[in-house]
Amino acid sequence: MVREVLLVGLGGFFGSALRFLVSTSVLALLPQSFIPLGTLTVNVIGSFLIGILASVMSNNAIYFMVVVGFCGGFTTFSTLSLEVVDMFKLGEWRNVLLYVLVSLVVCVLVTALGFWIGEKYILK
Repeated sequence: MVREVLLVGLGGFFGSALRFLVSTSVLALLPQSFIPLGTLTVNVIGSFLIGILASVMSNNAIYFMVVVGFCGGFTTFSTLSLEVVDMFKLGEWRNVLLYVLVSLVVCVLVTALGFWIGEKYILK
């Protein structure tokens, strides 16, 4: 287990660093838009990569480093996307819809709640 954690951490380091570079590069190259294009770019690339990599790799050390670590560090949205595709392939339509809706709505709401708590009680 320690080996896997270290591999995930190593992959996550590179994924996070690349996320920062890609996101800031996109923002530097493209004019501001009504949507965060840097984050959208990273989420689309990461979701595409995790789809390819998860389909061709077995559950071994390289999988942990590249799929779990790198892709997870690059964008956790890619992990959510892979889980949704896996449920979709199993025909779990209700779970797909529920997971997507709950993930988006609940995560946005708790982010707003955390932001509110931080501003109201922590940043005093």
